[in-house]
Amino acid sequence: MMNIKRIRFDEFGPYRDWSFTTGDNGVQLMYGPNESGKTSLLEGMRTLLFGGTHKAYGPMTGALDVDRNGESYYIEIGRASCRER
Repeated sequence: MMNIKRIRFDEFGPYRDWSFTTGDNGVQLMYGPNESGKTSLLEGMRTLLFGGTHKAYGPMTGALDVDRNGESYYIEIGRASCRER
């Protein structure tokens, strides 16, 4: 299982210099009114995990800190490649 510990968007859609650190209890809930960026957040996470260029927002820069099977990884797009921490 993979656990996302921190998300950082340097530039993606409506997000500029934005980060989110998850809590220790597992499930995180993101909610808000229409057009508040919920879908953009999901699309940004997909782009960080799977690469590519978003059809509406173009290229992005950002990073994810994840844990998987007891190992920590730092995934960065737009500046460097994935590496084990």
